Amino acid sequence: MQNKLVTKIQSIRSNKIYLLILINGMFLNMPFITFGILIPIMSEELSLSASFMGIVLSMNSLSCFIAVFIAGNLIELFGIKKIIISSNIFLLIGAITITLSKNEFLFASSYFITGFGFGGLAIALTSLTSSIYVKQRSKKLLFLGIFMFIGSILGALSTRIVLSLGMTWRICFIIVGVLFFIILIVTAKTDLSKFNVKVSYDIRTFLKIYKNIILDKRLIVMGLIAFFHSGAVVIFSNWFTTYFKGFGVPVTTSALFLMLYSLSEIGGLFIKTKMLNFWSDSKVIIIKSVLALVCFIGLIFSSSILAKVVFIAGIGISSTGIFMLVSSLGVGLNKKSSGMVLGYIYSSAYIGSMILLYISGLIIDRFSSVSILYICLISWAIMTIFATVNIVLKKR
Repeated sequence: MQNKLVTKIQSIRSNKIYLLILINGMFLNMPFITFGILIPIMSEELSLSASFMGIVLSMNSLSCFIAVFIAGNLIELFGIKKIIISSNIFLLIGAITITLSKNEFLFASSYFITGFGFGGLAIALTSLTSSIYVKQRSKKLLFLGIFMFIGSILGALSTRIVLSLGMTWRICFIIVGVLFFIILIVTAKTDLSKFNVKVSYDIRTFLKIYKNIILDKRLIVMGLIAFFHSGAVVIFSNWFTTYFKGFGVPVTTSALFLMLYSLSEIGGLFIKTKMLNFWSDSKVIIIKSVLALVCFIGLIFSSSILAKVVFIAGIGISSTGIFMLVSSLGVGLNKKSSGMVLGYIYSSAYIGSMILLYISGLIIDRFSSVSILYICLISWAIMTIFATVNIVLKKR
């Protein structure tokens, strides 16, 4: 009887923590989907070129890379709660500074600061979920992804409402800042002492662990999949409204298309959770990669706006959740050093974002907004090849 009571208490405690994870995840995507939607408006008001916006987006990915690389190691030393709180503070500061930005330097700096919060919080939530749900890791991470896309919908919806009411785009980031302040208070009051892991790593141990990661062929492939997947996804979402503006579609309308895209991503995550009942993580990744590749081709060569919206929904259904599955596979290959493995995978993703976002800004300035889809297509094709290599290595 006592054992059952203890088990019940542990279950309630775990569910409370998971609810905190989901709420953090939901708010996590809001500032970035808001930023992506507002790019055409902000760049026009502040007189910023597409290449400069590409640099700003690239700098954000750089700070995300630095954050996940550091946080992946600090989680082992100081515990997850301190990383989550610190990350929320960075996101709050970023929202405040971008609201006050009047020039290029403050604008770029504010989004650079935001990246530290995003990267640290993303890896902390992934690591915490993996620690609580060892046997259901993949499915729980996919549900975390669902809440992140709910945040994308809320971000797109709030942005559209603000613009429809004729208010300044800065109000959107004030809303984001208030939400992060609330979640910061809630997180500070939540007991996560169980996950305050104290480990004394010396330099030799760190190097040994990273040597094992580098020498693991499948982990290398996981990093490459994350590199090209993240690059393609962030290019597509950040330049989304810019792409449709090239067809004469106003931002308020393309924001609705982006909400549909986020809804399709949620649907895709639910489908993936069902697919895991029949196929392994690796097979689900390759199946969805091929389907998304086909949809990218259809989006490029279709001339009808309606057809484009259908293919966009197809991309959302097919592409979403792949990164979560890659993270789950990586942790499964090296459970003893999950924080460092996640740091490696997330770092690979943000390096991909940083490089490809910078390239995309230059290409849009030189050619047109349509050209970004070709970058997405090439990146996705390469990612599909590495997903196939992962299957081959798994069989061996």
